[in-house]
Amino acid sequence: MLIVIGTVGIVFAITQTMVNKQFLQLESQDIRQGAQRAQEAINKELDTLNQITENWALRNDTYRFIRDFDPRSANSTPPDAELESLDMDVVLYFDDLQQLIYGHVRNPITGKQQAVPADLRAFPQDHDLFQSDPQATEGISGFLRTSQGLLILSSRLVKTGSAGSSPVGMLVLGRYIDQGFVDELGKLTQLSLEVKSVDDPAIPSDYQRAIRILQETPDPIAVQVPDELKLSNTSEYVAAYLSIKDLDGNPQLILRVKDERHLYQQGLKSVRNYGFVLILIGLICGGAAYLYFDRSLISRLLVIDDGINRFRETHNFDQQIEVDGNDELAHLASAVNATIIELGQFQEGQIEAERQFREALQNLSLAAVILDSNGRIVFCNDHIVNISGWQHKELIGHSWCARFIPEEQQAECRREIVEAARSGRITAHEDTLFLLRNGKTRTFTWSNTLLYSPEEVVTGIVRIGEDVTERRKAESLLRDSLRETRLHLSRLTALRNIDTTITSNMDTVAKLDSVLITIQESLNVDAVDILRIDQDENSLVPIAAKGLSADFLEVQPFLISDPVLTEFRDYNEPLILVNPAKAQLPVWTKSRLSGSRWIEFYGAAPMISSSRLIGVLEVFGRQPIETDDGWLEHFKSMALQATITLENDEMIQGIQHANHELVQAYEGTLIGWARALELRDKETRGHSERMMDLTMHLGRRLGMDSQKLEVIARGVLLHDIGKMGVPDYILHKPGPLTDEEWVVMRQHPQFAYNLLKNIPYLEGALEVAFCHHERWDGKGYPRGLKGEDIPFSARIFSIIDVWDALTHDRPYRPAWPEEETLNYIRSQANTQFDPRVVEAFIKMQQDSLLRQTAPLPIHFTLD
Repeated sequence: MLIVIGTVGIVFAITQTMVNKQFLQLESQDIRQGAQRAQEAINKELDTLNQITENWALRNDTYRFIRDFDPRSANSTPPDAELESLDMDVVLYFDDLQQLIYGHVRNPITGKQQAVPADLRAFPQDHDLFQSDPQATEGISGFLRTSQGLLILSSRLVKTGSAGSSPVGMLVLGRYIDQGFVDELGKLTQLSLEVKSVDDPAIPSDYQRAIRILQETPDPIAVQVPDELKLSNTSEYVAAYLSIKDLDGNPQLILRVKDERHLYQQGLKSVRNYGFVLILIGLICGGAAYLYFDRSLISRLLVIDDGINRFRETHNFDQQIEVDGNDELAHLASAVNATIIELGQFQEGQIEAERQFREALQNLSLAAVILDSNGRIVFCNDHIVNISGWQHKELIGHSWCARFIPEEQQAECRREIVEAARSGRITAHEDTLFLLRNGKTRTFTWSNTLLYSPEEVVTGIVRIGEDVTERRKAESLLRDSLRETRLHLSRLTALRNIDTTITSNMDTVAKLDSVLITIQESLNVDAVDILRIDQDENSLVPIAAKGLSADFLEVQPFLISDPVLTEFRDYNEPLILVNPAKAQLPVWTKSRLSGSRWIEFYGAAPMISSSRLIGVLEVFGRQPIETDDGWLEHFKSMALQATITLENDEMIQGIQHANHELVQAYEGTLIGWARALELRDKETRGHSERMMDLTMHLGRRLGMDSQKLEVIARGVLLHDIGKMGVPDYILHKPGPLTDEEWVVMRQHPQFAYNLLKNIPYLEGALEVAFCHHERWDGKGYPRGLKGEDIPFSARIFSIIDVWDALTHDRPYRPAWPEEETLNYIRSQANTQFDPRVVEAFIKMQQDSLLRQTAPLPIHFTLD
């Protein structure tokens, strides 16, 4: 019966929800239609106002009144008092100069006539109603926001009825949208209407929600209905909201159309009546169903339940449950009887399966045992008997842990068995020591499986194991071999890393730092340093260290005449001290190690070069380190690598010193050539410095690095070296050169190329000497290169060459002013010079860069 009543309740709830939703939709549609009627009524009111305004604007009396209006005449009155009887709040006449000539305004609050407000006087100007083309508009209509409220108005130009006539003015009619206007609109539409200003600070919350909805959606109507479906919502109302916008499209008023929820109330009444009918039907059906089930079902179900309980207690598989009839309950009793028979057959099969399982375990060539949930042996095969030395009768019923597990592990063995029986989880595979009867142990690997009763309770454990003693020994030997292989590989890798560091382009400090880090990691020590012999001071001096404090390194150990150092040189064997604070220390270590309690391990290896002791590699450990022959050999190899690092650094420094001297010799030669060229070409002293200085600053401004600037500096010094091949009578001729002489003069870049091309040191500088007379437009010499085919360094120097030539005196002309020279260089962009270089040069000169920037990294000095 409870089921019937519950079903009725669910049906009633679903029906109520669906019906209520339907009535909510009907209410929403109804109130939206009401809002549409209100909108249509407002539009109709505006159409009526437009019609009245248009009729009065076309009357001849209106036309003559505006045309002949004279403010000085007492007879200048409106043409017909009938217009004022139309219940208009605003009647305005404007002339063609947009000036108000007559106005009638009724105050929307007091209802009395008042002076025309300023915003209404400026209405034509604010909305540009009198355009340059008088035919462009006939007037506008809509809603206007004024100082006294929102006004629904219509305006029309006043002119004669003939086509193409010019307007003499404008007529404006309007009504304020006040509560009276809204009440009239409500009577007309038979709706409950209210209006609020959007700027009202006390506007109710439902209006605020409507404003947000209208702003966020394109729908001109916002409908609000109750969100929840409750029987208690009958006192609420539904509402729709319209936005009234002014002539500029800005919302000014919100019109609310409100209606009582009569549809929803009708729906609630119908749902209640429906619910009462359902409850009544449910009570009747429930009573009838209870009587039926009690007679035909419940008593027979109790027979079946009693039979099942008796089977659980007795496990009698021959038991049968008898129920009269041929319905579903009789079939259920037959199914239970069949299940009992199947359970009996299953039990017989399980007994047979267990027998076969034990037989399979007996025939295995592996150790097999079955334990109960307490760890006692209930079965073991012959293989385990043969291995262990025990007899069957000595094992069955005894504890597995006590028989086969060493004493120190028996407590853990028992704990694991108890935990497996409790949690139903066991380690599937494991290695354990297997105790034999003679006291010896073997290593077995076991596969473990839990046994369960039909009630899913753990009843035992099956363990199948294999003797892997010899296999584990072989695996241990293999692991040791792999460990040794990895150790040798790591030591070889350390040696390789140091080799890479030695041949790298790092400076000395970085190399030694990298080498010491590798030694520290490879030897697994806490600190390491290198002491180098200072022959002048007769002492060992630390030159690099890792993991040692500055105070420790400041203690200077002296050589004196230590026999250990002699042994270092003669035998080349490391010194190893464990717990050096208590050991007999060599002379050079006493001042540091005797007071260093943290050092538990100390090692020193000689660094020998050409049978000469040059230093000592020291290692320190906070814990003792086990050293074998392999470790000692690796320690000696690390000392040898440190020696090679120092020797390699000394060799590189020697090469760098020799290279520096060679560069100085080259640069001295270049400076001598430059001075000789100045003397032959009769240039004033300082010409080469000026040219190089300007070129360097311009090159740096254009992004050249120091290396490229040094190369271009050599080119500047030798840019005219080819003139050594030009005869003096041409080179020093005071007047213009002939065509034949120009042919010779223009060969000087080629002369420079032939002279310098076989000097590798001047390979980069050759670009300036060979190409500085090429032109951007391709009309230069000697090869006629064009654009970016000209080397960048030559494009830079060509501007400097022309600038210096024009701003200094020549035998055949005086120097040009700088401003005139800049204008000339600017005019030659894209013809003689690269425009990008020209722009950078002019900006450099204008910024006076030469007086403000720091010295350039060029070490040429022309003394």
